[in-house]
Order: sequence, then C-alpha cells, then structure tokens
Amino acid sequence: MEFQFLNNLAVDGVVGPQTNGQLPQDGPGNNQQPDPPQGRSILVDLYDRELTACEDGNVALHVNPISGGRPGYRSTQGVFQMTSRRLRRHSSSEFPGKDNMDFSLFYDQGEAIHQGDPNVQSHGCIHVPAPFAEQLFDWAGTTDIRVNVVGV
Repeated sequence: MEFQFLNNLAVDGVVGPQTNGQLPQDGPGNNQQPDPPQGRSILVDLYDRELTACEDGNVALHVNPISGGRPGYRSTQGVFQMTSRRLRRHSSSEFPGKDNMDFSLFYDQGEAIHQGDPNVQSHGCIHVPAPFAEQLFDWAGTTDIRVNVVGV
C-alpha cells in the first residue's frame, strides 16, 4: 500500500495491472537492494496489535499491544499523511470525556493515534497505552510523518 501511495496509484493493497506496471522488472541491473526508507513513518498493524515508529528505516519506538476501532467503527486502513493537528490534551466533541484523547496525532479526518486503553476498542482511532502515547507524541513533533494502517 505504501508503494501504491508513493507512486500515485489506487491504494488498495492489490497488485493489479497498474501496480504491477510500476514495479521494477527482473533483468540485468535490476537486482539491486532498494534504498532505505527516508523520513518518518508509523506502521499500525491492527492484526498483530502493534505500532512501530521508524525514522529513515530505523525503529524509534515499538508498542504492543495497541487497539483499533470496534465493529461499526473500524479504523480506516490505508496510507495517510499525518495532519498538523497534534494535541497534547484533547477531549472528543463526538465522544466526550475528560482528556479522553490525550497525545492525539490526527491522520485521517477525525481518526487519530492517541493515548487509550489497548484492551478497549475505539470509535476508529488507535489506542496507545501510557507512557508510550506521550513518547510517540514527543517523537512526532511537527515533522512530516506517513501513517500506514493495516490489519483486520
């Protein structure tokens, strides 16, 4: 999905004709290792319930367990550019509660990675337990970050 995102293809995780046409073809000189990833990214793996934050291909933070959205409120899968909306203290207007979304890193409309109980499914957001949510928030700062959400 990240390959599709970076190559302006439909991000569906399926290697169809358009995606296949953009992949390097085997042949002389094409067996080189790819360049390491550049920049910051977060991989949210809902199947294995883990989050990995990377910088230039190196793991900066790994968290397990995490949780995503419950039935009817599943977390949106895909590749997203994290928005500039990053709030240390936040309470949802749709699902109010005192500071129920602290350390929020928004990536898809109202969906965010934020502090929450990893044993409780959310309304579409990604729950990261304390103190990891704050560590992730501080690591993110104001830099550009790509968020990949995969899983169930």
